[in-house]
Amino acid sequence: MSDGPAALGPVPASILTFNLCGSVTSDYCREPHLPALADFIASHRPTAFALQEVCGYQANELSRMLRNRGLEYVQRYRNLSVNGVAPFCGSSLGDRIKGEGIALFHAGTTLGEIREGNFETLSCADYLPEFPGCALQPRGYVCAKVPQAQLWACATHIEVKEHVQKAQIDELARVAQELNASTNDDKRIPVVVAGDFNVEPAENRISAMFDKASYTRGSGSFFEPDVRSDRTFAAAAATQGNRKIDYVFHSANVSVVTSAVFQGVNSDHRMLFNELLLPAERGD
Repeated sequence: MSDGPAALGPVPASILTFNLCGSVTSDYCREPHLPALADFIASHRPTAFALQEVCGYQANELSRMLRNRGLEYVQRYRNLSVNGVAPFCGSSLGDRIKGEGIALFHAGTTLGEIREGNFETLSCADYLPEFPGCALQPRGYVCAKVPQAQLWACATHIEVKEHVQKAQIDELARVAQELNASTNDDKRIPVVVAGDFNVEPAENRISAMFDKASYTRGSGSFFEPDVRSDRTFAAAAATQGNRKIDYVFHSANVSVVTSAVFQGVNSDHRMLFNELLLPAERGD
């Protein structure tokens, strides 16, 4: 006699994060190789992927490329430009006014439940001389509940200005913890948070994302497979030069099978791809 539904095996999933650098203000970003990115996605088939510094027209073009490869992905794009104008995208005025932002893609034909927003704490975008005074540079996050994987996947891009980074990361950590909170049946939905944090592991500004029991000075409840418990990382895990500023954080009910950094698309960042195992489901 059975005591209940039989336990099924862990559910495989994967996630990619990449700062595409869509802005034309940097030489290394003038011609992002969308076909190469589409080829990588077609080869690795991530369950979800997060893009930063991506222009709206680039996100749409990538969707078209993936459809042409027989892949079904949906996207949520969030413009994080100043007044919808800068940072700039494209080479013509028609493109430039669209601005750039972040995007969260996930496999499937129907976009899952969305939670998104701009961070409450912003900074003066004084690196944008086109805008006199203190123009606020929006930064934020997009999270989608992937229907077929029962996984919350989040994309984010944290401000480069140090004086606001901690507040933005603290807010993001609170959102991630809320998404991972227990449901009525005491089941916690797995959560992964991927993106460009602009902070290295040793900095205290990122402590809210690190599990307090496993990382020195950590105060959060999430894990990052490429970062050791002493906040160091292997050279192979660097995502920009010799630095690690791009992460895939995951809740405790997610296991990481592999984590690897890839070059191959024209940007100053490298792609970070993680293969995951989600909690075992139960059959009938």
